[in-house]
Amino acid sequence: MARVCRHYEHQDFSGLLAELQGAGTGAEKPQPAPMNPKSVEKIEYVSPEARKRASLLSNPRMRYAYSQIDNTIHDRDCEALKAIRDKDFRMLADFDVKRPICKQCYRKAIIRSGIGDDTKHINAYVHLFDRLKATVADLKELIIENSARLSAIDIDRVVIKVHDDHWMICFVNNKPLLYHNNYSVLDNYQRLFNVGYHVQNGGGIHSFHNFTRMMLSYSWAEHVEVLKAKALASLQAKLRSRLEGIPNWLRVPRFSFFNTYFTVLDCNHQLGRYLRKNEVPFIAVDKTYEAGSPYRLVTCQIRRWQKSKFMAAVDALKEYTVIAGYHDYADRCEHLFQDLSEHEQISLQQSHASDACSFIPAVKLPTT
Repeated sequence: MARVCRHYEHQDFSGLLAELQGAGTGAEKPQPAPMNPKSVEKIEYVSPEARKRASLLSNPRMRYAYSQIDNTIHDRDCEALKAIRDKDFRMLADFDVKRPICKQCYRKAIIRSGIGDDTKHINAYVHLFDRLKATVADLKELIIENSARLSAIDIDRVVIKVHDDHWMICFVNNKPLLYHNNYSVLDNYQRLFNVGYHVQNGGGIHSFHNFTRMMLSYSWAEHVEVLKAKALASLQAKLRSRLEGIPNWLRVPRFSFFNTYFTVLDCNHQLGRYLRKNEVPFIAVDKTYEAGSPYRLVTCQIRRWQKSKFMAAVDALKEYTVIAGYHDYADRCEHLFQDLSEHEQISLQQSHASDACSFIPAVKLPTT
């Protein structure tokens, strides 16, 4: 049986046959289509002034432009820049308050001065301040005159840094609120800034003008004085409460029909002043000084019917020590005579040896 190729594929050679027949009859060969010559692009001439202008505009740090003819400052995105000729075109990196400002882009130029390198969000800043109804005067005072810096822009909030403090204006229920950065007060009245913010004007006027006044008027030095005043008032209240139950005098039980004797813990020689102010005649029978201390023990002789005025005078002496800052006066009153040396106690007792009495605490006499 003859072998048959099973993988044979039929091929059409009719075209080859026709080509061979045509070559034999002298038929003309088809000519290739003519190729159109390439069009030469015309190179447009660019002046050096135009190249310089393009170079300035490509630098993102150049934020303001002006014409050297009228020196009017424009924001770099202002439409009025198209009217400036290339040879008159100039740019600045910082806002120049001495030059006239373009009224068309004044607001945007001021805002751009406060955003630093965050230029891609310039329109978001402008939109938010438009929503806050911020005036150009407030923006200029805040950003240009006080060097405020804007950051963290969002659809309903912006962070403003004024001096060392960060503030955040945020819309809550479509109402703007002013927030202040959190901080802790150290013992030396220095601040340690913490994460987060707290509401600064929960019940105030919710306007950007009022926010600007609060941010610019805030001073940590003045705030420290308020904190110190509150701390001092609290301390003075505690001292007054403590001194109410502590007598600053001791009664000397010396017998006399007309006179009575008291030993008072004087401070800074003020006892005589308050006795005279309350019209209390007195005789300083004895005085005991402590070296290097504003305190001294004074034994006074007064008339018996002047006791109520005397008590008013020694109470005024207590108030003086509270206001003048002698905060250890209460401790000294609690230990009246206990800090004296044995020799000083003997000398005080000998000054009244005729009565053979000792100095013992006595109950405070009534004022009526």
